[in-house]
Amino acid sequence: MKCWKGRSRARVTPQNQTAREININVENRYVPYFFAIPGHNAKSGGVDLYIKKENGKFYNEYSVYLEGFPTTLIYLDYVCPIIATFLVTRPHSVSYPKQCNSVAEEIEEITKGKVSYGCNGHVNYGAEGSETLVRGTQDNFDDIFGDILTDELEKVGIKQRHKYNGPDKDGNKYISDSHNGAGMLKKMYSVNCLSVIIEPCSAHDYYASRLLFDSKKARWEYFRLIGFSVLAAYYVKGFIKIEDIRDLTIATKIKENYTPL
Repeated sequence: MKCWKGRSRARVTPQNQTAREININVENRYVPYFFAIPGHNAKSGGVDLYIKKENGKFYNEYSVYLEGFPTTLIYLDYVCPIIATFLVTRPHSVSYPKQCNSVAEEIEEITKGKVSYGCNGHVNYGAEGSETLVRGTQDNFDDIFGDILTDELEKVGIKQRHKYNGPDKDGNKYISDSHNGAGMLKKMYSVNCLSVIIEPCSAHDYYASRLLFDSKKARWEYFRLIGFSVLAAYYVKGFIKIEDIRDLTIATKIKENYTPL
């Protein structure tokens, strides 16, 4: 997907062209849409990672998630097509509040204000370990998703940075409205889209970073893991059933490890 020069609106790519129709009437269930948002934008891409692209330029937060999030959404589309998925990019050449407003407007145009969920992709500048930034709301999807993702990352060797939060919230960091990333989460929530910020590792050449980003295969596994965590969180919340999951191996893993609320 391209971000055109001077464009002042977010751009939306539906990964699943049919899911918007499919999930409207699934046994009278509404399955919330899911939005993936690469951090930053095409002109101001955030922190540079230690790895380079084929053109010799370093990946940054924006480019690594712009390239990788489609893997997450294709995974979800294949494994559970009743979840409608969308990739949303922030506009460049405008202020941060306008970027937040633009993303929220695009989401609201799609969902018409219905409940939806999202994930903003970032990395940490220096600190090792994974964390999920959440605002803390009455809807506990952010707690559940953050806990599952950081647990899954720990299984591949990436420590969690916030285990003191308790067994059902470890890996999550609660942020106030004054935090740098809270503006996007708050604006998305204003249109009924509860979102999180994921920071799985440092941008530097550390052990955890190499586990996730050192090769195309490693990056594919990371973005597939995000998709699995979305599936598990939707199952725990009761939005999907085991029989909605088309891959038997994945369905069995989720059923054996997670229980609906």
